[in-house]
Amino acid sequence: MPRIIPACLTGSLLAVTLTACSSGALTVETKPTPAGTSDSINARCQNQDWPQAMPNLVGETFDSMSPDLVCFDRLKAFTPGGHDVMADPANAAGDWVIVSSEPTPGASVRISTLVTLKLRAPKDVR
Repeated sequence: MPRIIPACLTGSLLAVTLTACSSGALTVETKPTPAGTSDSINARCQNQDWPQAMPNLVGETFDSMSPDLVCFDRLKAFTPGGHDVMADPANAAGDWVIVSSEPTPGASVRISTLVTLKLRAPKDVR
């Protein structure tokens, strides 16, 4: 049995727009997102005042898309065994807790600053 959608719904995620109407048709439209649009994460990061103080992330659950980390374009996050979780899509957010950062909290940082985090599994944090 066909699924009927009662009204047209439109949503936008980054540069993809999906439109579903009561006819059941689904339209996918892609458009480049201008760098200066207010919806762009990049634009929001660029519009902040830089340099900023490095936030204190110790004890926080690691999530590269958190507001404290999303603007850094040079982010590395290492497990105790030396594995960089940023290079491994199998490592989901929430699987690790931040135990230290370089630069240290309060240091002056820019978007381009190399930020290196040391992580531990939540059960290993004391």
